[in-house]
Amino acid sequence: MGNTLLQSLLLGSVLYITSLSSYGASDDTDLQRALQAYDTQDYESALSQFDVLAQDGNALAQFNLALMYLRGMGTGINYNRALSLYTQSANKGVPEAAYYTGIIYQQGLGVEASDEAALYWYELSAEQGYAQAQYAMGTMNNNGIGLAVNLVQARAWFIRAAQQGHADAQYNLGILYANGLGVAQDFKVAFNWFNYAAQGNQVDAQFTVASMYLAGQGTEQDEQLAFTWFLKAAEQGHMEAQARTGMLYLAGQGVDQDYEEARRWLTLAAEGGDINAQTLLGNFYRSGLGVAPNLVQAFTWYQIAASNGNPVAMGLTLKLAEQLSPDQLSQAKRASNDWLERQL
Repeated sequence: MGNTLLQSLLLGSVLYITSLSSYGASDDTDLQRALQAYDTQDYESALSQFDVLAQDGNALAQFNLALMYLRGMGTGINYNRALSLYTQSANKGVPEAAYYTGIIYQQGLGVEASDEAALYWYELSAEQGYAQAQYAMGTMNNNGIGLAVNLVQARAWFIRAAQQGHADAQYNLGILYANGLGVAQDFKVAFNWFNYAAQGNQVDAQFTVASMYLAGQGTEQDEQLAFTWFLKAAEQGHMEAQARTGMLYLAGQGVDQDYEEARRWLTLAAEGGDINAQTLLGNFYRSGLGVAPNLVQAFTWYQIAASNGNPVAMGLTLKLAEQLSPDQLSQAKRASNDWLERQL
């Protein structure tokens, strides 16, 4: 969770540009002017204007100024100053500021890392209804970070975030129900939560929904929908989904058989390190499925898969080695070794 939280903090933009009225600041001309300067990337002016407002106790200016110090926008990076400003803003009731204060403590940015301190600030934000903080609280309880593992509390926090449309929280609820963690195992409920998350573009949920459609687990079996969701996840770079998409194209399962598409998706998965895709790709080149037979290429992929621990590929390399000339065998081994070295 930590890296995701830090990334969201460092890549986030100044907030409240369209929601000043929620904090009673819709008529604050000075704050609007500072936000406009930021929006036009006039960071020095924005910094100066936010600073004046922050010193006057404006909670939104404190929040936005903290972000600028955190990211070094119009000034040098200053984690301590950012923490101080986030804390001031949080204490004035800005839930996002409390959440980001928690991230700073958990990541140890300019301060000694403390899961317990992070937990305090996450909970403060979560109780004010901020979904990302509710998800963080669910994760802390689920993984025992800063407190003992409490799956009941984890589920409660995930539900609160999920009801606000938080896709990662929805996915985690699916995991809890699918595995019977802190709740009775229920594949139908799990599928529903996975499906919500998949609709929210959560890639692991898309892969899981596809797998459940393919197996008819928690829902009716539907190979076409399975293919649709595998493809969605594959297009987002999910390696196992790329392999499954290639396999379905190969078998003509849920989609018209297409060797060229099968090889394209299996190649992406194989290059990503999927050992089953690597083995299947070897089969393509050995048998000439939608491509000219190439035993050197076939051996190369078998050797890569075998080196990664695939027992089927190990046997195939031994059989295919007997069909290759010494030069071909040397070429294939060199290609596989080069590929493996590039992964180190």
